[in-house]
Amino acid sequence: ANPVIHAGDLMEDGAQNSFDRFVDVAGGLLGSRTFYGALGNNDRLFGDSTTPSPIFLDYFNFPNNEKWYSVNSGNLHVVVLDSAFSASEPSQISWLASDLQSAASQSRITAVVFHHPAFFSTIQSHLINYGVDFVVCGHVHTYIKNDINEIEVFTLPGGTVIGHATAEVYSSYVNFKAYNQSGDLIEISRIENKSLGIEYPGPE
Repeated sequence: ANPVIHAGDLMEDGAQNSFDRFVDVAGGLLGSRTFYGALGNNDRLFGDSTTPSPIFLDYFNFPNNEKWYSVNSGNLHVVVLDSAFSASEPSQISWLASDLQSAASQSRITAVVFHHPAFFSTIQSHLINYGVDFVVCGHVHTYIKNDINEIEVFTLPGGTVIGHATAEVYSSYVNFKAYNQSGDLIEISRIENKSLGIEYPGPE
């Protein structure tokens, strides 16, 4: 089954009961799909806004250091970054540059996922230089679509206006569909693959 990818703030305040609420709501998805999540500012150690929650990190088993990592799903390469606790970490930025130049990224459509939209400016040069196709972030509780240097940037809502999006991945493009909290389709965006890599049958 296709993976589910979350742009952060699974928790409300870092407390165990807020994570339990997430698991209660998302239990069906967590049991049937592969799940990947970015750290949001609310996914913190309770009472400490500078430290990621061990509850979050202990529950999931994400690759690399679990804070920033990448995965492949068919013709999609997904890079997940930590904009909440490691935004100024040089090791994360250097890892990103290396990952985006990898065969895994260059031969696929590449998406980058993180929580804070403002983090885009920190990593923008790498995203442009290495042909990232689209970006998904959260934090701002409204749906926003921007085109920044030919990179589609989608900010998905959270909180009381929870919506979601799907990405239908083909060999040379993605159909990105955004939905509101009622499940109504808001917008469809076609994103062309910038890299001239290996072609895979779609959708994946």
